[in-house]
Order: sequence, then structure tokens, then C-alpha cells
Amino acid sequence: MAGDKSFYKIGTLARESGVTPTLLRAWEKRYALWIPERGPGGQRLYSQEDMFLICHIAESIAGGHRIGELAALGREQLLKQVRTKKEAGEEGVASETEKGERGNGLESYIKPLVSAAETVDLKQLGTELQHAMLELSPDRLVYEVLLPVMARVGELYLSGRIGVAGEHLVSSMVEQYLRNCLDQARTATMEKRISPVLCCCFPGEEHRLGVLAVSYALARQGYNVVYLGAALPLDALQHTIIKLRPTSVWLSVTSQSIYRNNRSQLAALIRRNSNLFVVGGQGVRTDDPLLLGVGCKLMSPLLQLPADIYQLLNLEDK
Repeated sequence: MAGDKSFYKIGTLARESGVTPTLLRAWEKRYALWIPERGPGGQRLYSQEDMFLICHIAESIAGGHRIGELAALGREQLLKQVRTKKEAGEEGVASETEKGERGNGLESYIKPLVSAAETVDLKQLGTELQHAMLELSPDRLVYEVLLPVMARVGELYLSGRIGVAGEHLVSSMVEQYLRNCLDQARTATMEKRISPVLCCCFPGEEHRLGVLAVSYALARQGYNVVYLGAALPLDALQHTIIKLRPTSVWLSVTSQSIYRNNRSQLAALIRRNSNLFVVGGQGVRTDDPLLLGVGCKLMSPLLQLPADIYQLLNLEDK
């Protein structure tokens, strides 16, 4: 290796680009856009050029492009795009950001949606969502607008400023959009013969938005997501685990009573399986010794997606 080169391990590359090591290795094998060198211990080492290339690919995918169409351009054409972007400086990026955020930041998307929930205004909800869909990438819309909207609506509902109808109206809209995003993201993994991850809610838990957002984040990172929806009985979950042999199982619960009533049965299920289990939501006690004792990962209700998912999976640095 040349002495003046900088090299990065796959974990560093994943953190910088937002693409998991699993997906980076899959792209490397399938598309051959980069060939990493190997360190003394066999770990992959990526050049600065590889870093620029992969970050550019990740940004392009976030903007709506598919990896297949990007890979078809070839490494040199993609690097040419990187150089063109650098030569243009930050002017083009600033212009796009200004357009995307409508001059006032993301609050210009969040506030009207929350306001529409307060007034139960279906027309305003639809109009504002359409504006956001036209001007933001799906990832930004989900992670930076819709999740904050739901957090704010939840707070206003608890304080009595938003009624049940307004909360249900915006929840239904967000759920429909998340389902569409999840369906589109999963098409990228359908051709891959990779083990699935399961996503579902606790028995009796009907609130689906949290687990839908996690499902989407996992699918966008290249995981084969099997979304099982709300209120899944644990015996049905056990049957599905045996049948599909997932690499991990993600469960959501917002009710503390539902969590308490099912934690012992869930702990027993985890003991019978070697899969990674992750439980999150407002109902979770994150210091629960019972579930922590059987190796379950417990997380806060609102994730900084997808960064927290990367940390939870503890992906290897090779």
C-alpha cells in the first residue's frame, strides 16, 4: 500500500456512509464497484476514493435512486459525479437544501402537519404531506419529519390539546406512508437469498408506527424484513421463528401493562432461541433485569434511525 494513502476499516466506512457492513459486503460481491485491500488480520481496508464513492452512492439512494441503476454507471462514471459535485462546491448542495426545506427548515413541514391534527383537517394533512413528498427524500421525510410529528402529536394528545380523532387521523396517514415506503424498500431485497429479520408488536399491542419505522430502516439497509404487524401472540411468533429462522426479532410495545404481562413469557421464548431479540417502545423498562439477563436488547421509544439500529446490531468490523 502506498504510504500517502488513507485507509478505512469497514466499520468506519459504515458509520460515515450510513450503509451497514452487511450491505457493503453484499454490494462489493454483487457489483464489484470497489475491491478493498486486506490488512494483516484479513480485515477489509478501503481507500479515500472508496469512501467518497460509497458516500455518494448512499446519498443518491437516499435521494430516490436504486443501487442497480447506480452500479450500471460503473465506478469511473460515479467517481466523475463525485468530482463534479466537489468542483461545484457547496453552492448546489445549499440550493437543494434551500429548496427541500422551503427556506424555513424542517419545521415548515412539521408544524402544518401537527396543526392539521389539532384541527382534524384531512385536506391540509394530505396537501402538506404531498409537499413534503415532492421536496424531501423518503428517508428525510420519515426520520426527520414524520417521526418528530408523531412525537409532538403524542405529547399534545396527552396534554389534551389534540383529540382522539386528530391523533388517529395523522397516525393513519403516517402508517399508510410508512407501509408504502416499506414495500418499496423491500423490493431491493426480494432477489437476495438472505435470512429474514422479523418485526412485530407485543400481544395486545395495536400501535404499529414505531415498529413500521424500524422495519423501514432495516429494509433500507438491505435486510430482508418480514413485517408481522400488531398484536402478535408469542406462540405465533415462536412458530414463525422456527419456520423462517430469522437473524433477529424486533418487537414494539407502548403499554407498560402489556409489557409487564408478557415479559416472563417473552423471556422464556428468548431462552429457547438463539436469535438476537430487540424490544423497544414507550412501555419498555430499559433496565429490566429479566430480559437483559436473557440477552435481549432494550431500547428507547424514539430511535435516531438508522444510526441506533447499526449500534444495536453490533456489526463486526471486518
